[in-house]
Amino acid sequence: MGKIRNLTPHALNLICDGATVTIPPDPAGPAPRAEWLEDKLGEVTVDGCTVPVMRTRVGALPPNALPEPEDGVILVVSRATAEAVPDRTDVVIPHKMEWETDANGKKTPVGAHALARVAPPA
Repeated sequence: MGKIRNLTPHALNLICDGATVTIPPDPAGPAPRAEWLEDKLGEVTVDGCTVPVMRTRVGALPPNALPEPEDGVILVVSRATAEAVPDRTDVVIPHKMEWETDANGKKTPVGAHALARVAPPA
């Protein structure tokens, strides 16, 4: 595959052999977003604070959220979007991330050393 379309809302930095290649977000429109579905399983109380315990899972993508597959083109998307279409062989996520940590302990992504396909549910 030779072309990458970055369908995330952020620039994608790919780190390869000590160099960084930046792929800007695709100008074609907003990033595709899968819906999240949730069910309340119960509640837990800790030190007087009661919070729900939820089960979450990725739902469907809106119709036409992703472009049709094209030969030689891979689409970089969010993990939730990739999980919504596990059979699409052209859809990948950033993988093997490199992070910077500032003096306050805040982590910021530097870039990805790889891209990965999300496996279909077992």
